[in-house]
Amino acid sequence: MKLYISEFSRIGVDMGNLAVPVPMVPAISEQFVEIGLKSVQVEKFRDQTRLIMVRAEAACHLAFGENPEASPELHGMGAGETRFYGVTPGVRMAVVGDH
Repeated sequence: MKLYISEFSRIGVDMGNLAVPVPMVPAISEQFVEIGLKSVQVEKFRDQTRLIMVRAEAACHLAFGENPEASPELHGMGAGETRFYGVTPGVRMAVVGDH
């Protein structure tokens, strides 16, 4: 099972130039990692990345930071769930399966 990550640099705006809580597409980067029994880090987020969309095929746990280690006790995400996160460029995310 995989964890899919899409990176975005901006959020949308409406006709009046007001912010809308959706990412501006296309994504500037897309990647995926296998969800397993050991914590795995994704590639560093690009310099332009401010928002990510994460979709999990299996229940898992996430961690964010310079050298994150995902743990089954923290930040759970359900199978089939999609979430959005604001992120700092250059940070990494790690994932581990729900044991």
